[in-house]
Amino acid sequence: MTDALKRDLREAIANGRLVAIVGSGVSVGATGGNAVASWDGLLASGIQRCVSLFGGQLPTGWEAEQARRLKSGDLNSWLDLASEIETRFAGQPGQYGRWLKETVGALQATDRGVIAALHNLGIPLATTNYDGLIETVERPFVTWRNEAQAVQILRGEERGILHLHGYWQEGESVVFGRASYERLTNSAFAQGAQQALTFSHSLMFVGFRGSLADPNFTRLLTWLREVMGNTHHRHYLLCATDRVAVMESAINGCRNLFVLPFGTREELAAFLADLAPRRFVALPPPPERILGRDAALGDLVAALLADKPPPVPILGAPGIGKSTLALAALHDPRVAEKFGRRRYFVRLDGAASGEAMAGAIVTALGLPPSSKPLDAAVAALAEAPAVLMLDNTETPWDQDATGCDTAFGLLAQHAPGLALVATLRGGIRPRGAPWRGAIEVMQLSDSASRSMFLAIAGQKHAGDALLPDILAALDGLPLAIELFAAAAEAEPNLAGLWSEWQHKSTALLQRGAAD
Repeated sequence: MTDALKRDLREAIANGRLVAIVGSGVSVGATGGNAVASWDGLLASGIQRCVSLFGGQLPTGWEAEQARRLKSGDLNSWLDLASEIETRFAGQPGQYGRWLKETVGALQATDRGVIAALHNLGIPLATTNYDGLIETVERPFVTWRNEAQAVQILRGEERGILHLHGYWQEGESVVFGRASYERLTNSAFAQGAQQALTFSHSLMFVGFRGSLADPNFTRLLTWLREVMGNTHHRHYLLCATDRVAVMESAINGCRNLFVLPFGTREELAAFLADLAPRRFVALPPPPERILGRDAALGDLVAALLADKPPPVPILGAPGIGKSTLALAALHDPRVAEKFGRRRYFVRLDGAASGEAMAGAIVTALGLPPSSKPLDAAVAALAEAPAVLMLDNTETPWDQDATGCDTAFGLLAQHAPGLALVATLRGGIRPRGAPWRGAIEVMQLSDSASRSMFLAIAGQKHAGDALLPDILAALDGLPLAIELFAAAAEAEPNLAGLWSEWQHKSTALLQRGAAD
């Protein structure tokens, strides 16, 4: 049944028919168990803040009575406690806003695995949380009081996070005690929007640690049971495996709300990531030209076509053509026929560690973000033969050799059909994987340098007397030749550029802000 429900969830996501309702369990997990991320923890904080602000005005035994309510774990007692806190703050609304800012407003995510996985599903997100942990630049907060924007979010017309129980920056929107719950449950728009959503979408509740028994969701469950009970439209309540019995009891016979276990709490991010549709990430186009590299290209292609491809390091100076060689091999027709779409080119010039390298691989594979990116990458690459070309590998390796070596080792050991290639500046191979002898990319020969220059700048410069001097100055470096030749294309001769080279040297070799 679990597998069938997961298939249904994937289909609903793919068809744009799923809305996630995010509860406090997600905030608790993201903050490493920060108490105020949960309702009971926030209630405890509210008691202490009232004591510190209004201690002399509180009745005798007030703190003990509120602590008793909190300890009971009873929903009605908690609502009474929340109402008492609201009442105490009512005379000083500025203090209420300050308390919210210093508690839920100050929460910081230390583990964004689940949050990233939720965003990567590409579905509308709503939450009962007051905090902004799942907000992003592209998905700002919108509260239930903003009716026009709320509708646009639920219809998928605008990106945002819909806060069903309010947001800390808008204190009047926060649904906390009985009075504020009554405002929400008496809102024809809020209740109608939730009910209408069950006609057009499936709901996926995630992060609800205890139950769905608050006054708002009690009404929604009653609606699902009494009005929608005879339909085949499914909704889902994700929970840890050890909480299945508790949550099945909590849904109180709602036949079209299914409890779906995801394993342990640490496995939720991976469970959500497995629901995400796989994205296709296109290869960069093949290089326009590759000259003077026939032997190196033949060697690399032969390695990729081997029955058991060995990990191959490509070494050389900056701008020598390592990336060009790697891309040319990826686009070789024989390599394309063998590996099909499972050819991946990963730029690592922005990765500063082994973990960041693993994250870049995950992105290139079209996988959703993961809290364990290396495990996700290895699992995906082990599914079938693939080519993984890591470009500018020296960037993460220079800063985190141990982390990168570990990643190389796991990729080589647990993805047996993987053809692993890494380009690195310099002449030293990394460790971790059983690398074969390096392919060392050297300067172009004089004839290849000349052919490359004229292919870009035009044959009109073939007889220019300065061409040999320019090629000697560029020293067979493909990137330098390409940039100088591109500048020469519009020139009637090479005299002006050669004169400029005498003064600027390599500062002449720029295209925009790129060296």
